[in-house]
Amino acid sequence: MTKPQRSLIFFTLTLAFFIVAPAIVLLSQGYLFDFKNLRLVQAGGVFIKTSPESVIISIQPQTGGKSKTLQSKTSLLGSGGTLIKNLLPQKYIVSVKPTTQEEISWEKELEVNPLQVTKATRIIFPVLKPEIASSTILAMPSLIIIPENNRKMFLYTNATGKIFRHENATSTLLVDTKTITGFPRNESISKIIPSSSGKSFLALSKTNGVVFSETQGTFLASSFFKLFLQTEKNNLSQTRFVWHENNDNILFALTSKNNYFFDLEKQEYAVFYNKKIIALSEEYFVDEQGIIYHFDYSNENSIRELLNTGLETQNASIKNLGKNNFLLKNNENEIYFFDETKKEKIADGVEKIIVSEDNSRLAYFNKDDSVFIYFLEDVFDDLLYKKGEALSLGVSNNINNIYFAHFNWQIVTISEKNAMIVEIDKRMPVNKYKINLGKISNTINFEDQTLIWLEDNVLKSAKILP
Repeated sequence: MTKPQRSLIFFTLTLAFFIVAPAIVLLSQGYLFDFKNLRLVQAGGVFIKTSPESVIISIQPQTGGKSKTLQSKTSLLGSGGTLIKNLLPQKYIVSVKPTTQEEISWEKELEVNPLQVTKATRIIFPVLKPEIASSTILAMPSLIIIPENNRKMFLYTNATGKIFRHENATSTLLVDTKTITGFPRNESISKIIPSSSGKSFLALSKTNGVVFSETQGTFLASSFFKLFLQTEKNNLSQTRFVWHENNDNILFALTSKNNYFFDLEKQEYAVFYNKKIIALSEEYFVDEQGIIYHFDYSNENSIRELLNTGLETQNASIKNLGKNNFLLKNNENEIYFFDETKKEKIADGVEKIIVSEDNSRLAYFNKDDSVFIYFLEDVFDDLLYKKGEALSLGVSNNINNIYFAHFNWQIVTISEKNAMIVEIDKRMPVNKYKINLGKISNTINFEDQTLIWLEDNVLKSAKILP
């Protein structure tokens, strides 16, 4: 090899070193060359996590260009998600399809920022064609009631005056009103008011009723409330009854004059407040002037004013969110949030609301079947959702019921024939999935990703989420 040749090789390798070495260093520090804009930029990434785990992921720049497709990987420890690295900072259209259901997909516009990983970890694909299990209950129900805090059971009555409890796939006869002395033989049960656990209830007919307690037995309503009815000169239909949320032995009777509590265990009752109460929840109630009070029902002197909502109303419901935070829905179907320093109207024209178990957010729908999410506190997951932030999740037709699912990141809406699964994510578009289930005459429960409903006198269930 001649000296000029050796010199050429030396200078070539030296030049290559000064070109390649900085490129390697810049690449290791997360830099890419943006050929479109002819500049170096710091790269970002996208992290995808799904249920079920086996999916095909496609990612393409929003402005067009080459699409990247890859399959998620699973290990013996399960899926840890899929990280797509070395992406130029820009917006991407990300599409995800489960390998087991080709007719379903998830799509979202995600923005990649320098040296950041954009996450989408709440992707869930429902079972579009679930297996439906059926079982027959004891009698054709004329009335079905589901306790507020125990959705694993329900109470029902039939035309013959028998009241049943269905729990753990079994129906049990609790009360036969035709065998109770003093109960009118020509009347049927028109209303059942269960305790929050469902272990106690008040069942009313047109003129009478029965009080049932799993621990105390069954009482004819007119006999049980005899002294109260004589004192008030009211009938049962003009009295509003509310169970204590944490005590199956305490039943409140609210009237326009006085308000009573009945202790089923001690067979005693007493007045706890002498002005009209329009809403009661746990240890709080609201009067006609819209003032929220804290009280101990067993101590008339314990009542203290907590805050004035400024809302005078004749009818309302109230929910305590903890830390002196409250939701109030009035008779004009408006929802308000209150704390000791703040009053905020959330929405009006609301048909039904549901609050997540951790009290972090509420879901509601209006007469137009539009579904909304409102955050009651700051929540950080893939994104930050600030307290007071509201999301519109679009329209689900003919909604009868609504539930939170998948760690409160999905909404399940129920209509007469199908269930709609809607994701909670403020990035567009909102992904929705419809599951056709046939006739749904009465939704009983949504528990462990399984929907339970009644079709005539047949109880059906289907696991609609993985």
